Amino acid sequence: MLSGLQILGSKAYLRIILIFLGLFFPRDACAVHYYVSPGGSDTNTGNEDAPYKTIQKATSTAIAGDTIMVRSGQYDAIPSSYRFAHSGTAEKPIVFTNYPGEQVVIKITTADRNDRHGFRCVVHPKDPPSWSTPKADYIHIKGTDVPGTTLSNGIQSTKGIVIQGMEGEQSAGIWAGNCDHWEVSGVDFVEVSVGIFTQKYTWGENVERSTDNWHVHHNRVHTYYRESGMQFNGNHNIIEYNEIYKVSSRLDTPYGCQHLNLLGNNNIVRNNTFSRKGSTAMCLGLLFEWDLSDANLIEHNTFTEMPMGVSLQGGDRNIIRNNTFVATPGTAYAGIEIHSYDNKTTWPCNDYMGSGGSVEMIVPPNTPDHADFQYYYNPRNCHSMNNQIINNTVVGFPNIVHQSPVIESSNTINGNTTTSISSTPFPSSTPLLPSSTVLAGKPGDANGDGKVNGLDYAIWLHSYGKAVTCASVCADFNISGRLDGVDYIIWVMNYGK
Repeated sequence: MLSGLQILGSKAYLRIILIFLGLFFPRDACAVHYYVSPGGSDTNTGNEDAPYKTIQKATSTAIAGDTIMVRSGQYDAIPSSYRFAHSGTAEKPIVFTNYPGEQVVIKITTADRNDRHGFRCVVHPKDPPSWSTPKADYIHIKGTDVPGTTLSNGIQSTKGIVIQGMEGEQSAGIWAGNCDHWEVSGVDFVEVSVGIFTQKYTWGENVERSTDNWHVHHNRVHTYYRESGMQFNGNHNIIEYNEIYKVSSRLDTPYGCQHLNLLGNNNIVRNNTFSRKGSTAMCLGLLFEWDLSDANLIEHNTFTEMPMGVSLQGGDRNIIRNNTFVATPGTAYAGIEIHSYDNKTTWPCNDYMGSGGSVEMIVPPNTPDHADFQYYYNPRNCHSMNNQIINNTVVGFPNIVHQSPVIESSNTINGNTTTSISSTPFPSSTPLLPSSTVLAGKPGDANGDGKVNGLDYAIWLHSYGKAVTCASVCADFNISGRLDGVDYIIWVMNYGK
C-alpha cells in the first residue's frame, strides 16, 4: 500500500508526465475530425457517434489540421454568419466538408438582411470590434459531389455544399476581408446576393489588409441579385472551373452588373463558364474596375449570352487570351470594351483618397515598399494601358475590341477571330433521323470541327426553339427534332473536349 507521501509523489510525477506530453505532443499534432448533424447536440464531444448540432460550434472549436464533416440536412444561416475562430496553416488547413455522399444545405431564411452570409471572415480596422471576426487564414471549404438532388426552389444540384437564399437575397454566400489562403470548391451558391465577395482594407495606410491567395474552383453560382456573381478585390487569387449564371432578370442594385469583378492584381481566371442563362438583366461578363485591376491573366473562359464580354475600366498589363465570347443578339457593344479617360473625377476615376466614397478603402499609400504601389501609381492615371488581347474568339458582336473615349495605343490586339451568329456555317436540312440514331461526331460539336466550343453554342442559339432535321452534325444533340434546353446541357457538359 502506498503511503500518503508516495501518493502525493505519484500525483506529482503524473503531473510532470502530462506536462511533458503537452510540450512534445501539442494539441495540433493530432488532427481531429468533428462531426455536425441536425440530430446532434452542442454539448456532445463532436465525434462521429456524438456529433455537434450546429455548424458554429464546430467552426468555433476546430484548430489547425482539424476537419469538420457535416451530415446531410438543412442548417439555417445565422446573424453575423458562420465564422471560424482559428486559422489553419499551409500544412494544416482547417477543412469544412460534407459527409461523403450527403448534401449540406446552408439556408439563408431572410431576403432583406445583408448580415446572414453563409460564411464571413472580416477584419476591418474601421468597423466596430463587434462587427469583425477573428482573422482566419488557411480555411478550406470543400464540397464533394453527391447524387443529383432537387433543392427547395426546384434547382438541380450535385454539389456537396449548397448555400441557398431566396428571391431578392441580400446576403452573400461567402463574405471576406483580410482573410487569406482560402480554398473554396464544390459549392453551389443558389439565389444569393453574390457568391463570393472579398475586400481590401488599405485606406491609404502602409499596411497589408488585402484578401489574397484564394483558390476558388469547381463551384457554381446559380442566380445572384446584386452587382456580381463573384468579386475579388485582392491579389494572387486563382479562379478556375467555375460556372457563374445570372438566370434571374431581377437586379437589386443601382450600380452596374457583371458576372465577375476584379479589383486586384496578379489574379488568374481560367476555364470558367459565364452565362446570363436567359436573364434580361444586362450583366456583362468580366469587369476590371479602377486603377488596381492590373497584371491579371484571363484565359480559356467561355462567355455566352453577353451584351459585352469584358470591360476594362482602368486596368493595366492584363492578358486576355484564348477566350470565347458569344453575344446576346442585337448587342451594340464590342466583345471587349477598353475605356481610358482624361480629366475625369467620377467613376471609374474616383479611386483616390478624398473622393469621399468607399473606394478609398482600396487605395494604397504612396510608398514604394507597399505591395500595391507599382500597380496603382505606375502609372497613376485613368487609362487602361498595355493590355494584351490575343487569340480570342468573338461571336455575334459588332466588333472584337472597341476603345473609348480615349484610344490607348499601348494595348496589343492580335490574332483574334470574329464571326456573326447568322454567318456561322449551319448544316443543311435533310430528313429527320430516328430518335435512336446517334449523330456522327462529338456530343456538343454542332459544326463537326472536332471541338466543342463557343461556335457550337452560337449554332444552337441561332436556331433555339426551332424544329430541325439533321443528317450528320447539328445542334440537335439528342436527335429530338427540336433545339431546346437539353441540347444546351449536352453542349455545357462537353465544352472544351
